[in-house]
Amino acid sequence: MYKKISAFFLALALLCALLIGCGKAETIKDNSSHISKNESSFVESETSKIETSSETSSQKPVQSSSSQHIKVETSSNESKEIPVASVSSSQSVKVYSNPGNVGMMCFSLSMNYTTAYGEDLESRKKYFEEMANSGFFNQYILHLGEYFMDEVEIIAKAGGSFWINCTKQGALVDKNLDSYISDFEGIIDNLRKKGYADLLNGFFWDEPLWSKTISNEQFLKLTKGLYQKFGLRNFPVFAVGEFTRLNGNEDEVPPTTITQKVTTYSMRYLTDVAFDSYSVDVREGAGNEWMFNRWQKEVSPYVVDGKSYYTEHRRLITERAGHPVNFWHFPCAWDSSVSGGLNGIRKADEAYWIAHLDFMAQDVLDYEYPGGLCIYTFRRVDADSRDCFERRMDLKNENGEWAVWPDTEKYLTYSEKLRGWCEKFSSTKVGLKSLDT
Repeated sequence: MYKKISAFFLALALLCALLIGCGKAETIKDNSSHISKNESSFVESETSKIETSSETSSQKPVQSSSSQHIKVETSSNESKEIPVASVSSSQSVKVYSNPGNVGMMCFSLSMNYTTAYGEDLESRKKYFEEMANSGFFNQYILHLGEYFMDEVEIIAKAGGSFWINCTKQGALVDKNLDSYISDFEGIIDNLRKKGYADLLNGFFWDEPLWSKTISNEQFLKLTKGLYQKFGLRNFPVFAVGEFTRLNGNEDEVPPTTITQKVTTYSMRYLTDVAFDSYSVDVREGAGNEWMFNRWQKEVSPYVVDGKSYYTEHRRLITERAGHPVNFWHFPCAWDSSVSGGLNGIRKADEAYWIAHLDFMAQDVLDYEYPGGLCIYTFRRVDADSRDCFERRMDLKNENGEWAVWPDTEKYLTYSEKLRGWCEKFSSTKVGLKSLDT
């Protein structure tokens, strides 16, 4: 019946949408309170506004169907159909297609932090655009705010895709979940009108239970609401203490702190998972033996070296999910302390970064449902004193000079390897699975 009358009412529906949407601004406030990651944290909360008003009369809303499916291949070359929230099909809006590839990202790489050329908008855009075209990454984690649409447009032109960081406090989920999801409807509708909706992979959380701002029950409620409404992916990265007896950050949190453990029940609507831990050397001969007793007791009896430290954590978090999930590693790309480094190193250097990158990239590709890598990190909150990817990358300006931190030694081999893995990932399909709702 709907199909028979839809053509008759199409013009009227479009007119109503224009009248309702004109001049309206949707606002989402990120009230998250981030505490330290395994040895660091970015405090990234911002009141954000995004216009959902219509474009010019020559730009018509893109039609979509939540019942449409796309086919993807798993690492075992099987073909699977998955539902997608929206597929652009307008002739008046440039259409971009979500590449559906294994992701290569960098934590904290957004216009919030691309300030090396200046704090003004154009300088931030210039730097972010250079990063998007550098060949290092194919996906990005974005915050809703004043730079959001500029970032999306740059990512679209570079052929990438993105996630929305939407960590939320539990109390607000209980009181305002419907409003919160409604706000996202406006944001996604605006992306659809501009032809960018297919570039949105889904929603991202950074250590959601660590700071105790949300409970397992509230996290389930939030992820369920988002998944059932939009059919997009839900992707949290967990601290190891959120699913094992091993707590990180012992020197940064009160000794009485008891980290919440994520439950299988609360992970029901997760499509992607990761954990973050940066201080374990994966190279043969690394001096990790002094940690084995603790790791075998608090993580798994099968941890016998640096590599198995990470593969056992992968096994535990993916099994905790209770259903197939896409898995991501978070390789070290900063001057992290090292628990037992090769040849006695105590700080992560280029060789350490390379070992993490190579091992974790291959481990992801060998996994049945590869999600990707998110290197940590582009820049730390203490940017002037800590060594991170931004300082060490080989990015050059139009004059062939180092674009940023010119007096800092560049990790040329690491930069080349990162581009190589990104190219490999970009040509590899992610093995998405639909969830039972």
